[in-house]
Amino acid sequence: MRMPPFFFNDELKEVPRNDQEYLDYVDQLKESLRSQDMPKTRLLIYENLGVALRILNRLDEAEEYLSKALSLSSLEPPSKQIQNLIRLAHVYQWQEQFIKAKCLFDQVRELLNEFSTSDTLKAAYHQHLGKLYFDQKLFGLAITEFELAKKLRVQNLVSKDQIESTAQALIKAKENWAIDIPIGFVIRRAQVADAQDIHQAHMTSINKICSRDHTADEIRVWGGRNFEQVNRTPAIQSEFYLVVEYNGKIEGFCQAKAVFKGKKEQVHLYGFYITPKILKMGVGHIFMNLVIEYSKFEKISLITLKSTLTAFNFYKKYGFVQTGELTGPIRDGVMIRGYPMEKVL
Repeated sequence: MRMPPFFFNDELKEVPRNDQEYLDYVDQLKESLRSQDMPKTRLLIYENLGVALRILNRLDEAEEYLSKALSLSSLEPPSKQIQNLIRLAHVYQWQEQFIKAKCLFDQVRELLNEFSTSDTLKAAYHQHLGKLYFDQKLFGLAITEFELAKKLRVQNLVSKDQIESTAQALIKAKENWAIDIPIGFVIRRAQVADAQDIHQAHMTSINKICSRDHTADEIRVWGGRNFEQVNRTPAIQSEFYLVVEYNGKIEGFCQAKAVFKGKKEQVHLYGFYITPKILKMGVGHIFMNLVIEYSKFEKISLITLKSTLTAFNFYKKYGFVQTGELTGPIRDGVMIRGYPMEKVL
């Protein structure tokens, strides 16, 4: 039995084209459930019931059936667990139980990092995580997830309706976000495949921009590092990690993480670099607002960082204050100097 047709409203929520068709569909599924003992068949029925009941806005029932589906998924491959974690999280979103939904998405991310899964499934994760942000009016964060979902779906030639749903989601998120993204730019969530291009943009930024304020020795040990995948992958997989593409090429990145340090819960900004090609084109402003949105999503009111000499006045413009003396890590006997700074939201 196929799911009856639906459409997406302005809130990116599915709406039945015909309520009675959905009611009949649910009744048929419940009837078939009575005569089924095979776990795999019951799992499929639970999944379809949960999704259909969510679309009908019968959320308590949807939660019940998708919880059963998730329980049965423990006997299946990780991809099935991922699908049903996302489905159940979607119900929690509609119930506005956003913390519960976030916990399930965190579990999905761990499974995606641990097991080999298809790009199609990764795209679904980013699409639905974007909707979690959208439902909380964090439209900038939603854009970053929808952009990666779009990239993955286009690359993998998925069905037309999936690509169209992502395109619609992007349009709605951009309409609602107060900041315009310039033509030619894509701001999206990073993926592991971006690692080498991120490294190249990082080194270019240090050598071409930070060299104006840092010593030649600092630039040599800081901006002369070779690419090593192992140094980039863990952060891309587990942290808040964005890239900016300009005309299809990565020209910068932003890396942050919610941490507990010095008896304070904070979002620490580990990386914030752009190349000369896009300097003074508004990307820094976009990145900073996305970091602030991420902090709000994590319900953290303190952002900390170690500023380069070059970026010090940029951060001051956004309300960051210096919290300590000029210091930094030692690399090959050379200190890479920076100012500790923080901003309270």
